[in-house]
Amino acid sequence: MSQAQETSESETPGPSEPREHTLREWREERTTLYFGDVVLARNGRSSQSIWWIARIDFVNPELCPTRKQKRTPNLGNALGTQAYDWDFKWPVFFYGTHETTWLSERDQLQRLVRQDQIPEFNRAWQYSSSQYEKALFEWYTDPWICQETWGDVKGTKFNTPVLRGWLAEEKPHCDVIPNYWLPNIRRVKKEQVNVVEEDKEKDAIQREYKQALFKVKDMY
Repeated sequence: MSQAQETSESETPGPSEPREHTLREWREERTTLYFGDVVLARNGRSSQSIWWIARIDFVNPELCPTRKQKRTPNLGNALGTQAYDWDFKWPVFFYGTHETTWLSERDQLQRLVRQDQIPEFNRAWQYSSSQYEKALFEWYTDPWICQETWGDVKGTKFNTPVLRGWLAEEKPHCDVIPNYWLPNIRRVKKEQVNVVEEDKEKDAIQREYKQALFKVKDMY
């Protein structure tokens, strides 16, 4: 890593220019994953599965369609039998293909913490026939792609009011879901709650009135 990169505070890259990374970003000591992390991800679990450049998206993990879980793994599993949910699945966005899926923290994700985990930037990747090289080019040049839901994350370095509210679980921001994730989340059944008995009675009377063959107004 160059001296300029060591002292730079992640300046916004221009078109076809690699993203700057600071030593703080690469050396951050954290054992768990979190929203916004850049990761190496794989769909399978075999030794032949390809590790792909990806990111953990800002999507509520409670909406995972394949398992019940809490918002973060450190809150424990849904059954309350583990202090840390080691089978937790994160919402993952693949660069290049723009696929979205839920992957296990245990054996399908690796947090990108060292620059030598991926090849150095190569401008020729922009015209490569390799999907993986195109994915790397996209991450280096436009890591914020498909993040319009949260406002100007590029200009504010992921510090928009909507995203801050989402991370803090503040209403209504915590209910925001990026449109491209809608086909890949658990559907939440909307239920009518807090209906007082008086309101139920009124609803019943209104239903009977609508179904009646003769109505009071027809008698005059």
